[in-house]
Amino acid sequence: MSKEFTGKILLFGEYTIIIGSKALVLPFRKFSGMLEMPEKEEEPVESGKQPGQTHALRSNDDLLGLLQYLEKLQAAGNLPDEFDIGRFMEQVIGGLFFHSSIPEAYGAGSSGALIAAIYDEFGSGSSRIGSQDFTRLRRILGQIESYYHGTSSGIDPLCCYLNKPVLFDGDDAYPVNVPASPPGTGFFLLDTGSPGMTGPMIEYFKSRIQEPGFLDMINDSLIPLIERNIDLLLETDSRLSANMQKLSEMQFTSFRRMIPQAFHRIWQYGLQTGLFSLKLCGSGGGGYIIGYTARWIEAMQYFNKPGFKLFPLDV
Repeated sequence: MSKEFTGKILLFGEYTIIIGSKALVLPFRKFSGMLEMPEKEEEPVESGKQPGQTHALRSNDDLLGLLQYLEKLQAAGNLPDEFDIGRFMEQVIGGLFFHSSIPEAYGAGSSGALIAAIYDEFGSGSSRIGSQDFTRLRRILGQIESYYHGTSSGIDPLCCYLNKPVLFDGDDAYPVNVPASPPGTGFFLLDTGSPGMTGPMIEYFKSRIQEPGFLDMINDSLIPLIERNIDLLLETDSRLSANMQKLSEMQFTSFRRMIPQAFHRIWQYGLQTGLFSLKLCGSGGGGYIIGYTARWIEAMQYFNKPGFKLFPLDV
């Protein structure tokens, strides 16, 4: 019934976006999803919130929870007038669900694509969003997505909605052109094989930034490095490779709890050899890990062995 929306990858700015750093998010077009109404009875599946539930029923249960959240926003006067909650309610009751190939809890934008699809379908002002309204649109999308994460910057669903790379800078968010990676270089995603739960990781980060030394490191070292990497990527600057190594080392030192234990040795191998650099994707704790290499063929040969599942990431 609706159009399709792709996933996303937060390339730079995980966690630090919470305290005001720049962030860059890219569409991840390998996976996508769209809203649908049930047309025929599906076969039961093994996994789900309840035994025997189909994907459509599980998704519909999820949308029912979102509907109740939006009703509370509306009662408090915090839901945008342009959102047609009445029609959304009718369709949720009628079995509306999100048919998606986007892996959940992987940092790949499963909630971002869902929110983009919902706003596109039920936000009556969506067709009138102009070039000067990206910040307002981000706030609306973030308000709705907060159901899933407690708080949301709105940059993920904005990227999914626009299907373009989005730069978050201060309070502004707008689409940007990201140059193709030079030959022999590029980003990739490494599948950890298990989901990562965003909520606990964000709470852990928020507790850490209460520590003066940790917050000083974030503000004085990590944020400038992240923002420099964004600039180098957008400028196709060869110094990106060395800066990615620095970022990888800093994350391994200060964010090790967010890195699955099974990938510590691989992370260190990249640092020791310079063959590749790894960094968190989204909240970490599982899901995908982002990799970068300036020696593409060698790096792909290294990962071409049992136990590794890797996706090139187009930028």
